[in-house]
Amino acid sequence: GNLDMNIENDYNLPVGGHKKETIKGSSEQIIGKDKRETITGGMYTDVVKSVTNAYMNGVTNVVKGDLKNIVTGQFQMSCTGTAQFSSETTVNMAAPNYNITSEDLTVVGAAGTIGGENMIYYGNSYFGTSAIFTKGITANGVTSTTGMTADTFTGDVVGDVTGVASGAM
Repeated sequence: GNLDMNIENDYNLPVGGHKKETIKGSSEQIIGKDKRETITGGMYTDVVKSVTNAYMNGVTNVVKGDLKNIVTGQFQMSCTGTAQFSSETTVNMAAPNYNITSEDLTVVGAAGTIGGENMIYYGNSYFGTSAIFTKGITANGVTSTTGMTADTFTGDVVGDVTGVASGAM
């Protein structure tokens, strides 16, 4: 049969040993104020089907130690505001195919490397103090492989000039 209890004040249930509940149907709690759990040992939750948590006023996780998310399917993180990731030491991300897409992208570092052997770079402007191109450059009709060649040079030439037409100097 059923057991209904109506407790008007506090309800205390001291258990000197283990407590075990077996519920064959569903279980529901409605708590009118705060809830706090203190667990001095470990905690393990085994859920056979899916889990949905709905929080209506923010969530803060404070972890003293490591935090690991191990997902055997897809993993999605979404937000309507700013997403921020930071570390005091290193952030590592790796995948066989990695995509970063943005309408406005900034990548800044004091040192490091961007690119690899088979990378292709597209852009309107490249700025820097030096560059090494091991297979040459072709741009606006100017080709450079081991030197610089073009039909016409306009401007000043600095350095040694070989093969100069007679009377040009």
